[in-house]
Amino acid sequence: EVEAGEIVVIQHPLSGELDVITTPGTYSQYLGKATHYKRRTQIWFSIMEDQGDTSDQSIQIRFNDGCHATISGSVSMELPLDKKSMKALHNNFGSQEAIEHDLVTTVIQKAVFMCGPLMSSKESYAEKRNALIAFIEDQASKGVYKTIQVETKSIDALTNAEKVVTIVEIRKDKTGKYLRQETSPIERYSIGLSNLSINSIDYDGEVEKQIKSQQSNIVQMLLQQRNHLSIFSV
Repeated sequence: EVEAGEIVVIQHPLSGELDVITTPGTYSQYLGKATHYKRRTQIWFSIMEDQGDTSDQSIQIRFNDGCHATISGSVSMELPLDKKSMKALHNNFGSQEAIEHDLVTTVIQKAVFMCGPLMSSKESYAEKRNALIAFIEDQASKGVYKTIQVETKSIDALTNAEKVVTIVEIRKDKTGKYLRQETSPIERYSIGLSNLSINSIDYDGEVEKQIKSQQSNIVQMLLQQRNHLSIFSV
């Protein structure tokens, strides 16, 4: 029985030949081994106990200013419907769990790790927050970027002192497209990744203090502006 939302791979006992079935219904198994796959599933790398595994599955990231954080979230995975890709997945991984853990989760971890050098911790929670999510999903789906290191002067987010830091810039071709170190296994196996969602980024203690301080300053500034406008309105 092939349920809606399933892909079933049947391995015949004598020839070892694989049949891939993507349409719901009842099929002859002929004593073969049937392996069921979910066509679409949610992959969690979350710190929350009620999301995915009960253990902490969040991924650590190190930014170019040396600060660390752990990223928690999820991504949707959709398996391919073409038989060639599903046969390759079945031959190399053999189960839903192996595809999710050994392939997709590993690729997501690598993409997160490679995003760290592209920005500072301050940029990741401020002006480049959306870019962080886009970079993770893009590198996981298509392959990690080729990069080049550039030294530049910067203001330390914690001490406000000037320092020389090494930043990483993404290399591009003549048309402006990102250059890749290699093709992602996600693309090679025709797997679809979408709806990457970050539910929390937990920073080092000093960075958390800085974030709260900046948020407090913004609130104070907004209150001052409101009081200033109130005086003129009166």
